Amino acid sequence: MKKLFTFFSIIIIGNSLFAQLPNAGFETWTTVGAYSLPTGWDNINAKTNSMSVYTCEKGTPGNPGSSYLKLTSKTMGTSVAPGIAVSGILDTATYMPKSGFTYTSRPANFTGSWQYMGFSGDVGHIAILLSKWNVSLSKRDTVSFTNYSLAGMVMSWAT
Repeated sequence: MKKLFTFFSIIIIGNSLFAQLPNAGFETWTTVGAYSLPTGWDNINAKTNSMSVYTCEKGTPGNPGSSYLKLTSKTMGTSVAPGIAVSGILDTATYMPKSGFTYTSRPANFTGSWQYMGFSGDVGHIAILLSKWNVSLSKRDTVSFTNYSLAGMVMSWAT
C-alpha cells in the first residue's frame, strides 16, 4: 500500500519576522522544467524529478494570499521521498538544512496556519532552527530548536 501524507503549510511568523522571511506567504514561485519551486525555499524536487515525483507543490488559494506550500511524502520504489522544505538550502542526502537566512530580531511569538492530513499514523512536523556562527570554532551553534508535531486530520486552516 502506498504511504502518503499531505501537509499544507503557510508560515506566518510575527509581524517583524514575516517581513524578513523570504517569500513568507509562498506567493512567488520559479518554474524549473516540469515543476515549480517556492522562491527562497529548497526541497527535494530536483532529486525526484527523474521519476516525475514532486513532493513540494504550489497550492491555491492560500490563507492569506493566493497560494500556499503543499508538501506530500510519496513512495518511490521501496523508499519514501519526504515532503520537506527549508527556507535556505537543504542537504538532499540528510534532509537537514545547510543554510537559512539572516535574522537579527528576537520575536516573542511564532505563529502559522496549516492543514494536515496524515495517513496510517504518519506525523508531520513544523521545525524551527535558530543558529549563530561561531567564529572561533568555524561552525554553526544551535541557539534554539522547536519541533511542532502535527497528527490526525486538520481539514481546515488551523493556527
